[in-house]
Amino acid sequence: MQTLNKTRSIIVACDCPPDNFETLISATAGIPGIGGYKLGIALGLRGLESAARTVREHAKKADWSPEIIYDHQKGACDIPDMGKVYAEELKRAGIDTAILFPLTGPETQKKWIEACFEAQLKVLVGLAMTHPKFFVSEGGYISDEAPEIAFRLACEMGVKNFVVPGNKIYWITKLRAILVKMHGEENFVLYAPGFIEQGGNISVCGAAAGKYWHAIVGSAIYKQSTPQEMERVAADLCQKILAS
Repeated sequence: MQTLNKTRSIIVACDCPPDNFETLISATAGIPGIGGYKLGIALGLRGLESAARTVREHAKKADWSPEIIYDHQKGACDIPDMGKVYAEELKRAGIDTAILFPLTGPETQKKWIEACFEAQLKVLVGLAMTHPKFFVSEGGYISDEAPEIAFRLACEMGVKNFVVPGNKIYWITKLRAILVKMHGEENFVLYAPGFIEQGGNISVCGAAAGKYWHAIVGSAIYKQSTPQEMERVAADLCQKILAS
């Protein structure tokens, strides 16, 4: 799959109530600087194929081709053999890109990446979350060494797109350094959630993320009370990332 045409963009995270989904898409489709939409489990449970179709219908009206990303929140956390089922269903639903957080280990990571590649899906790998008490050093369960191990394996398998926490600059810097060593400067793309309500700053993140990166922003846009306000906020965020 091709990566985004823009070096930087806003990816709209559609974690709003499903009944408000089409309003969000209609308000933001075609805004310069919007690179695509991230669909999550709420839309997946309601009907992923229908959600992807809604995005494409509104994008067609705007003469625009967005990236449609599915985030299973979190994918690649089941047994290895389920990767093929997952990938085939995403492809059938019209999804372009799958986010994988392989928290259950390298065997699942390998099989799910292979399955997604076989289904001709673009793969985004992450393993650092935006919320508090995730890593052992923060009082959580996940080893602080786990993201580096997962990123190195993903690089070895040919993955060049990664998710990093936009509100944790330490982890952006640390993981980006690994990717530079593995792939070379400007040979990978970062996607980052964790802005506005979770404390991340687009300009600060941009300075750490490098040339090719995309900010994933949800509630700051979809929680606005009117479609006009959704459009205004999304446009303002696009201006910020394109200028960062």
